[in-house]
Amino acid sequence: MPTSIKTILVDDDHDYLTSMTVLLENEGFKVFPFSSFKKMKQEIFAIKPHILILDVSLPGETAFEVLPELRNKTDFGLILVSGTRNLEYRVKGLEKGADIYLTKPVNIRELKAVIMSLYNRLSPQPKEVWCLDSQHRQIMTPDNRSLELTEKEFLFLELLISTNGEAVDKDKILQGLGTASHPIEEGSLHTLISRLRKKFANEGTELPIRAVRYIGYCFYEKATIK
Repeated sequence: MPTSIKTILVDDDHDYLTSMTVLLENEGFKVFPFSSFKKMKQEIFAIKPHILILDVSLPGETAFEVLPELRNKTDFGLILVSGTRNLEYRVKGLEKGADIYLTKPVNIRELKAVIMSLYNRLSPQPKEVWCLDSQHRQIMTPDNRSLELTEKEFLFLELLISTNGEAVDKDKILQGLGTASHPIEEGSLHTLISRLRKKFANEGTELPIRAVRYIGYCFYEKATIK
């Protein structure tokens, strides 16, 4: 994942900028180093970064001055870095819109963890495109169509969806659709799946169920149960 995370790094200390760029690139991040806020602001909207790492005080302008402007125009994770442990700096930075305030020297493992945490928190979460409705015994498709289900069809889909994409053992499915002492036959399961596929196909929708060799079946798209 780090290779897809675009990170802007701004610092007027050439040696620090170079070393941190190398360290972050070695961790897999795509880094865009700048020695001034002016140069960074000229490129930021073309780069479309996920994360900004800004030194608090640069000649001519401080991070506190550029933060409101940046926050009003785009959305990204913003990390402030400073050589001082001044509490006022930390509070002011957070009030101006920074997500994290770190003190130099910054440990690369800590910085990587902070970047990943911000990226995961700010990244859009996938929509719950399938919804199994237990009250009405139906399933909502990605395009908001509802399909009525028989009791066995519902139980089968419930078993698969409840594992969040993990394969469900075939024997567990057979027992779940019958009883512990009288599971349904494997042929009946194949008939059930075939009937479900046809039902979905008739509605112009592919049933997202996959057979997993030596294990059983899985529901491979995002779904919830309500």
